[in-house]
Amino acid sequence: MEYKNCSVAYWGEPDIELKFCENKYENMYIAEYYNSMTAISYMIVGLILYLNKRREAGFWSFFLGIGTFVMHSTLRYYGKWMDEVSMLMLEMVAIKSIMMQYDVYIDYVSFFIFVLYFLINNSYFFIVMFFGLLLFIGYKTRDKFYENNILCYTLLMTLSIICWGVDQMLCGYFDSYNFHALWHVGTSLAILFGMLAL
Repeated sequence: MEYKNCSVAYWGEPDIELKFCENKYENMYIAEYYNSMTAISYMIVGLILYLNKRREAGFWSFFLGIGTFVMHSTLRYYGKWMDEVSMLMLEMVAIKSIMMQYDVYIDYVSFFIFVLYFLINNSYFFIVMFFGLLLFIGYKTRDKFYENNILCYTLLMTLSIICWGVDQMLCGYFDSYNFHALWHVGTSLAILFGMLAL
């Protein structure tokens, strides 16, 4: 791997499966500067949600910000774990809010997903789980589609997914743009609108 301003990776050689389209170590201590800094948007949203009595969603959004920051700062497996687990748990909080009558069962499903994630421990499996849960949330909120917050959530999440896809698949064509950083800002706003709608 090629580094911009140093000869070695400060946190050790990267060991996450996914690669993000951003120059590495432009700052000696931060592997992906822009992807790390935009993680703060999740923390801000977490605080807003917490103050708006969406405490569980606020906690997981704040933790997502920390995990995302650690992952992009280090490109190490422990940051990936923090990032991905908090994304899955945030989705389970949304599902729990949508399906309150199954509250206890959803806690069991959350635990099962958590265990499954660690047993399989593969980013591509995580992506399938993440997008599967996202589609389930979309399906369960389809009758609320035209409510302002759900509409904003859907549009922001869709645009963010496009940014994520461009970053993953077209990096060679758009390497001077930080589409993954846009994913962070877009999804944090989508989380805010989505959770306030539930």
